[in-house]
Amino acid sequence: MFRRWLNERVIRIAVVSFYEPVSPREGQRLDRAVRRDPELRREIAVLRGVREHVRLETPELDMDLTAAVRVRLAEARLEAEPGRPAGLTRWRAAAYGIMLTAAAAAVLIVTVPAFRQMPPSGGSSQTLTQPVRTAMTEPQDFQVGGILAQACRLVDEGDPAQARRLLTDVVARYPEDPAAGDALALLADLEFSEFHRFDKAEEYYELLRMRYPDVFMKTRDAVDRYTLLAEAAPMHYEPLYTLVNARKTGESMTALERLMARYPDTRIAQEALRTLTAFHAEGPASSPADVASALQRARARCADPLAAAQFDLALGNLYRDRLNDPERASRYFNAAAACGQEYVARPAREALASLQYGSR
Repeated sequence: MFRRWLNERVIRIAVVSFYEPVSPREGQRLDRAVRRDPELRREIAVLRGVREHVRLETPELDMDLTAAVRVRLAEARLEAEPGRPAGLTRWRAAAYGIMLTAAAAAVLIVTVPAFRQMPPSGGSSQTLTQPVRTAMTEPQDFQVGGILAQACRLVDEGDPAQARRLLTDVVARYPEDPAAGDALALLADLEFSEFHRFDKAEEYYELLRMRYPDVFMKTRDAVDRYTLLAEAAPMHYEPLYTLVNARKTGESMTALERLMARYPDTRIAQEALRTLTAFHAEGPASSPADVASALQRARARCADPLAAAQFDLALGNLYRDRLNDPERASRYFNAAAACGQEYVARPAREALASLQYGSR
């Protein structure tokens, strides 16, 4: 089990390296692991090929914004409550209430740096006085970055649970620290990929998107995961648990086909298709031809007609965009267009029209 966990950490580093340079330390760890383990090397090569070459058509807006709107409305209600500073989010509001309770009970001023920077609400002419420094007052030069580095070390050493505890505390207490966004991003990643607590992961990714949009946009996989979580939330995240179990066992083709058939034209279906393709790769899927072969093997075993149509659409895209074979692409697009499911048939018809227009 420990070896599998270690390989998953290495695979995560490898996936990041597909898009951007990794740190020298992570690069060395990846090189050592790949040299030692041929099976790991093959798995990383398969993932690289699948990620580069498998593509489905996506709508203009591929994200359900209902969850984000719901959170924003909740925050607006908090901001409208009398006696709360403007802009106070739900978890900062809780911290503010605790602070006032402690002050009334102990007649002691205890502040958080974020509140010292906040101007008084409304048009009041009162000014905030500097807190009296006591043993309970937090130092002003506190750096979340130190806790973030400690959490990263804990994860590397195999203790993600302790890392999660540290991060949960620090992002709640110091939301205005420059490193708070990165700490929240790591916390969301742990909840999603290590603990599979998808409800908490969705909460943290929503908070990351709303409070630290720059960090959200630059964090690898944050947008994709946010979309996956928003799509799966109405089903109590059952599709994501199916994906997790399938990747662990490698023997859940029927369950993954059901996901594709039940949720076409979603990130859920795309992830299920990529997982099935990786299962059917023979050797490193390092070229478009290798990925096409894996897709065809998965397509041949596919029992669900709607899932098979999505494989046809993916193969059509691959032959059109990567293998420069419009004739074979047309055959796959025609098969997808005849599936009877508009979510799959519509992009297939559009692809056929573009091929016919381009050939004139």
